[in-house]
Amino acid sequence: METIAPLFISTGLTQALYAMGWMMVAALIREHRHTAWHFVGFCGFHAAALLLMAGRGGPLSAWWSVTASNLCVIASYLMVWRGVTAFFGLEEQTRERRWVGALAMLASLAVGPAPDQASARVVVVASVIVWVIVRAVVAVHRPMAQEFGARLSWLINGTALLMALLLSLRIAEVLLQPRLPSDIVSTTAANPGFAYAAQIISAFINFAYGGMLMARVMRRLDALSRTDVLTGLLNRRAMAEVLHDEWLRFTRHRTPLSVGLLDIDHFKAVNDTHGHDVGDQVLRHVATTLQAQVRPIDRLSRHGGEEFLLLMPSTDATGARQACERLCRVIATTPVPTTAGPLPVTASIGVASAAPSDGRIDDVLVRADQALYESKRHGRNRVTLV
Repeated sequence: METIAPLFISTGLTQALYAMGWMMVAALIREHRHTAWHFVGFCGFHAAALLLMAGRGGPLSAWWSVTASNLCVIASYLMVWRGVTAFFGLEEQTRERRWVGALAMLASLAVGPAPDQASARVVVVASVIVWVIVRAVVAVHRPMAQEFGARLSWLINGTALLMALLLSLRIAEVLLQPRLPSDIVSTTAANPGFAYAAQIISAFINFAYGGMLMARVMRRLDALSRTDVLTGLLNRRAMAEVLHDEWLRFTRHRTPLSVGLLDIDHFKAVNDTHGHDVGDQVLRHVATTLQAQVRPIDRLSRHGGEEFLLLMPSTDATGARQACERLCRVIATTPVPTTAGPLPVTASIGVASAAPSDGRIDDVLVRADQALYESKRHGRNRVTLV
């Protein structure tokens, strides 16, 4: 009997290459290792299934080329079901997945490799794949849309559902015409086209999730490059970009713009007396306190050492001074819980507002720094406006 075994050999080897790629992802990207290993299982079992299928009618025994290949297909889709849900941190389908897998494998073993059971094998395996695809899509569509956008979610999940539709048509064909050759490697009119479509869709899912994983990693790297590791606030580089944008808005519309430069009083003494670990606790506490007190439109960064920069859009000098005086009081009246016990902390703040005579945002920052120096010089724990 003529077969399309060469197609299954080539696509099986391709799936094996995908599995190797996911193994590299598992080794290199620790936070996505769990997902990557499930995709390794998906591609690996898929490759094994295809290569075993290619041996049907050849030297392989019927059990290995038929039943074992079907078991590998079932295992591969159970793995990708777990992989896509793990990618979005979903756990609620675990028990269902186990039951589906156990029943599907028992059914496949019960049907066996006999030639007259080919139609039953198609119905069992295809039904499992359809169920897995639909349930996985139901689980991941919403979180995928929230993170990557509705269009991409519909594209990826719609492609997966297309495969489920093709398989459903295959089930209907086998049930309506049970006498037609139904072995997947036989060259009926439908099998080659179906095989190509299945492999293209499988490749698309691999590349889609690989792309989403890389997008997530790139976003994380971008966030790390813009965030102070200790406090979680914007770092100096990220704040420079925000300051530039706000300065452009000020020059166009002349809307009020103010900045506050805050410095923790006697911070060096905290480090010298209690150690840098306690000093870090103080910095984190002050950052959290500030973040909880500022408005949503305000931007806060760690400017360096024990200094913090507060950008206050749409705020004039009077409003900025009042806001910073409130911050000063909150810090002074909230002892910092540390491993060395509660520590009283105060802060000095310098405030400046943009003026039409300013040529750049740095002019405002220089005045805020001068105001901070005046707060320090006049006793600390105060706000100075220039």
